[in-house]
Amino acid sequence: MTEEKALIEFNGRKFNKEDLTEEQLAIVGELNVVQRGLQKRQEAYEEYIIFSKCRDIQIENFSATLEEKKEEE
Repeated sequence: MTEEKALIEFNGRKFNKEDLTEEQLAIVGELNVVQRGLQKRQEAYEEYIIFSKCRDIQIENFSATLEEKKEEE
């Protein structure tokens, strides 16, 4: 006997498709879409933080070159 993968785990209980009503299945479907969207946004936010730090470093580097040029004059 193969165990079917649960559609959702909630409060420590696993629910298969057969355990849920049509309304609950619709809610679970929406929850899955929302969860995937949140994961994508989390990844985008993490990339934003990294790119923002890189930008700040490059701004500092550029500013330092201007200060060096000013000292040479």
